[in-house]
Amino acid sequence: MAERIEKDVVALVGAGGIGIARLGKSNMRVSRLALGTMNFGVRTDEAEAFRIMDRALELGVNLFDTANVYGITSGRPDGQGITEELIGRWFAQGGDRRERTILATKVAGPMNERIYGPNDVRGYSGFKLRRQLDESLARLQTDHVDLYQLHLYDPLANKGDILSAFEQLQAQGKAFYLGTCNHAGRHLAYWNAAAERSRVLGPVSEQHPYNLLERTAELEVIPATQELDLGLIAFRPLCAGKLSGSAHAAAGGRREKAMAALSA
Repeated sequence: MAERIEKDVVALVGAGGIGIARLGKSNMRVSRLALGTMNFGVRTDEAEAFRIMDRALELGVNLFDTANVYGITSGRPDGQGITEELIGRWFAQGGDRRERTILATKVAGPMNERIYGPNDVRGYSGFKLRRQLDESLARLQTDHVDLYQLHLYDPLANKGDILSAFEQLQAQGKAFYLGTCNHAGRHLAYWNAAAERSRVLGPVSEQHPYNLLERTAELEVIPATQELDLGLIAFRPLCAGKLSGSAHAAAGGRREKAMAALSA
């Protein structure tokens, strides 16, 4: 499947199709195709992940997306953080890899760390953003991320607290822009209103599942991103493999179960 996708990307490059887009109100320029890394270190071994990232840069893909919890599906009790660590080792090779990459990571999920005690739960707070970004930076072997995303919507989080914490991280040069992920259209409006009250920029993008089989984003999310000048980062473009053809031949795992459910 990786070879097929690479051929498709090469074909897009040849047709001038990847292109560059501004990421919402940030005005930061990113490639229209992003590289997702959720399986790096889990289903994709380190050598292959390194090859994929090198090839992506070569083809003009500069937006790489990860999350602090990626690696959780490895089955290891301490799996969270595996993917960020792998990307950090890739950056450590040098060759301007970090400088050429627009790096996005996420926060919200539990990290299975006893030191967090009752704070190691789904959701976020200013406390959690400050501490977990520092840990992400250490794993990624970098001094900043370009886009720090809230991995889910937390109705209990105080938006003023989150925006204040992010302002501090931004002032320290640890994160350049704030983004959201898996938010509904109304949630994006809530964040925009909170940012206006706080007189700050607020989130500049929303990452959301969007493909031929999952199109609910067209109802609220896409209109909201257009109205609020937010970049839209569409993930799961092949619906977790269901649109690639490879899922039909899958032996076990969530993709085989997903295909069975789809055919039922």
